[in-house]
Amino acid sequence: MFEDIICRGQFEYGVTVYPIYAHRDVDKKELYDEHVEKTWTIFKYLLESQEDIVRNLFEELKKEFSMSINYSEFKVILHDLVLFHDIGKVNPKFQVEKLGNKALRDIKMPKGTTTQHSYPGAFILTTKFLERYKVEDNLPILTIPYLILGHHTRLQNPHESCLESEKFEKPLITSLRLLKMFGFSDERLEELINRFGDEYGGLSKKFLDQLESTKSSSLSILYNLVYSFLVVADFIATSYAYNELEAVKNDLPKFNSRIDQNILKRMKEKFDKKQDEYRKEIDKNKLNRYRQEMLEEARESLRHALKSNKRVFYLKMPTSGGKTNTSLHLAGIYKVIFLDFKEKYIIPPY
Repeated sequence: MFEDIICRGQFEYGVTVYPIYAHRDVDKKELYDEHVEKTWTIFKYLLESQEDIVRNLFEELKKEFSMSINYSEFKVILHDLVLFHDIGKVNPKFQVEKLGNKALRDIKMPKGTTTQHSYPGAFILTTKFLERYKVEDNLPILTIPYLILGHHTRLQNPHESCLESEKFEKPLITSLRLLKMFGFSDERLEELINRFGDEYGGLSKKFLDQLESTKSSSLSILYNLVYSFLVVADFIATSYAYNELEAVKNDLPKFNSRIDQNILKRMKEKFDKKQDEYRKEIDKNKLNRYRQEMLEEARESLRHALKSNKRVFYLKMPTSGGKTNTSLHLAGIYKVIFLDFKEKYIIPPY
């Protein structure tokens, strides 16, 4: 049934074939398969534009956690992330109440079924991982479903949002009801619940325990980066909901180079002007001198790192140390990209 939804935007229930919408607006509608194909087209383009960075981060992660999967398998996992990110929308309650899909009115869901679709997507993807991979040898992939969980809200911290926690009781029940609708027998559902509670719970705890002792930031950066790919791809694909896939393909170059040369020139001129004003103030207090020293140290460190062919960096400064100015300065000189991570969403917490 998953294949029918993902590949054809429909599923068969009883003797009837039902359409599954991803988006709908008055007389316009977009089937699920159309949305995920657009989302994957954009996601893949963004991924390939940063392929070296993603691959290097994965290889560092693979080494640190002794993972058994290779990079090609990891890309399959990312593909599944996109295919399943909105799978919870198949819920008849969601289709009828949120998307006005009257075709599913006859499928009655039990009382208490929610319309929240992110958790069911995260849960269903987790069950697939447990069945397909030896998760104990690839613990970092447990973070991937959390990207679905937060793709309409904010990046989730697995330390705070464990999928088996009590606060997700109703969405979990909804997820199980959907799986039953997909044809899962009572025996298979019971086995799945036990496996989720025992195996997933144990693996999740083991993974979080390992995070407490890790010194590397590779997972934090990769987690944030893939999340940004998913959110951007989903957002842009949604804006093309009622356009053909060809329109998305034609516009791909726009999605990764949205600052043209004229805007870049103006940004640089204004930044340089501010820097000139700042330099005149350096000697007026100690804080400004410390900021300048940190900037120069960061510039020298980055210069040496680039010569060593390193491509991932972590800029750490105290509050008010000038991280934004330093990042813009270094980006302008060395043409590097800086990702600004909020401390509370970093894994592990620093």
